[in-house]
Amino acid sequence: LRALLEGCTERVLLIDTRPFLAFNDCHVVMADNTHFPAIIKRRSKGSVGLDLIIKDGDKRGKLLAGFYSDVVVYDESSDGQQHLTRDSTTQLVLNGLRQNCSNCRVAFLKGEIRFMFYKGICRIFGRFHGPAGVLEGRPLCPMTIPFPEERPLIEGGTSPCPEERPLEITSVAHAPSGCYQQGGSFFNLLAISKNYNLTASRSEYMYKCIPVEDTQNADIQAWFQEAIDYIDLVKLSGGRVLVHCHAGVSRSATICLAYLMHTNRVRLDEAFDFVKQRRSVISPNFNFMGQLLQWEAQL
Repeated sequence: LRALLEGCTERVLLIDTRPFLAFNDCHVVMADNTHFPAIIKRRSKGSVGLDLIIKDGDKRGKLLAGFYSDVVVYDESSDGQQHLTRDSTTQLVLNGLRQNCSNCRVAFLKGEIRFMFYKGICRIFGRFHGPAGVLEGRPLCPMTIPFPEERPLIEGGTSPCPEERPLEITSVAHAPSGCYQQGGSFFNLLAISKNYNLTASRSEYMYKCIPVEDTQNADIQAWFQEAIDYIDLVKLSGGRVLVHCHAGVSRSATICLAYLMHTNRVRLDEAFDFVKQRRSVISPNFNFMGQLLQWEAQL
């Protein structure tokens, strides 16, 4: 990729197949974003047309005319095309390009794209960038927040969730219960629990508790706007928010999804893909998913 970009860059077409939120955060310079909602994936039958892959009509025309010598497709971190699922956006894009483009080479860039940046193989650009596309601030993938080795165990001495450490979504971190105790004054706290009596152990924290149980009749949507207002308030003060529930799977994930949908004006499936890539165990219950769909219709 570096060799291609150091050559005639106008003859190289880069396609980023990550969700729009990840692309908007930062991406390889000159890349175009392509990501399909679930309904298109279901109806695709293994391939999609160029009109869905390349939205820019001029670039699509150049591709068909043979102007581009190489088309490079990349995602977040797939280690080779053999690891792609049949209905993934990346696989559909590769299939569509190879079926419709005979005048250029189509290649898949394997590995984690953020490591390409660290090794100087490609330039990255995003919301936090300086001259010549040099990334300042966050790497391409939000990083896991480091914690000390010793930390209190959750009920019964084990974590209810295999992914115990909080993961940064944007300025919001998402984690199971107990993790916030390890971050010093790094995070303010938004807890989703059936209990109101959350004990503040550090005076520098701001705490907010949303009293919602993880059940099939709980109304979590009623708390979406209040949670969003709280997160935005902390952001305005330069702080960061840790959203947590007992397992970090259903309730806190629902709040994070609602926040991303509202703040970035994206659909539920796009927000879900974005969070799922960073925390694979998320699984809002059926009731909460229905409320998120209602929330989407209101936005």
